[in-house]
Amino acid sequence: MRVVVALALCACALGLAHAATPRLRELYLAGDLAELRRRGEAAPIAGVRDDLAATDRATAYAAMAAVVGHDDAPLALTALAQIAGGWDRARAAPATTTARRIVATLDDARAIRDDLDDDLLAEAAAAWLAVADRADRWSDVRAGALGIAVALTQARAATAATAPDLPALLAPRYVDADPEVRLAALESTPAPVPAPLVAPTIARLTGDPVAAVRLVAAQVLCAVDAEAAIAAMGPAGRAAMVAAVAGPLDRPGALLDLARCLAADDDPASARALATLRQRAPRALRAPLAALARRPRP
Repeated sequence: MRVVVALALCACALGLAHAATPRLRELYLAGDLAELRRRGEAAPIAGVRDDLAATDRATAYAAMAAVVGHDDAPLALTALAQIAGGWDRARAAPATTTARRIVATLDDARAIRDDLDDDLLAEAAAAWLAVADRADRWSDVRAGALGIAVALTQARAATAATAPDLPALLAPRYVDADPEVRLAALESTPAPVPAPLVAPTIARLTGDPVAAVRLVAAQVLCAVDAEAAIAAMGPAGRAAMVAAVAGPLDRPGALLDLARCLAADDDPASARALATLRQRAPRALRAPLAALARRPRP
């Protein structure tokens, strides 16, 4: 009898212990994200990674929320790429967002500090680049995947025996059929623009059919050295730069960088374009644009 009572008490205690440590899925459904992240960061990465691919969406979403702050989060990047490459948009989009949050904290300094394996980073970069190149996938997923692949490639500068060739990765994506991918490629371009990418960037400025892509190409060129950008553009590039002021106004940073080139150019057409931009730009940009306009011209 005592043995039976003892067993019952043990079972009760185990039940209470399980109730006191709910699974990540239960915390997600309860909306307790703070506790979810705390427990997820303490869980073995292998278990969290397995949950990412669970058929139950709540389990997968809980794992995505938990893995971001995990010390071993980079180990889940390839698994997230496999999900992002699937046909279920309700999983692909959040998997991409999760991976972007992970790589946002991953640079060459962390790669050295955490002694990350280069083969692991290379595998993850290749997996995300494959998603970016899937023409049958959603634009936002493809653009996000390219940004992730670029971040991983940059981190590998500290781990690879030979630094990866980032310009070679980006150049083919400048001419992707999807403008969102072209934008992502331009936005991922280092500043100042590496020499192999100057001509492809000018080609986007002068020939891209999408105004937003042309504007971002101008931003990439003008962000660091406006005088050098103007010299590299040639007549066609300078004409395209002037024409860009008639395009979209929803990218304040791009407009400011475009204005740097317009202010540095000695062509009267650029001065008129800068005046037009000051009139069209959002109110918050008018003061910095006016300051640029007051600078002495070459």
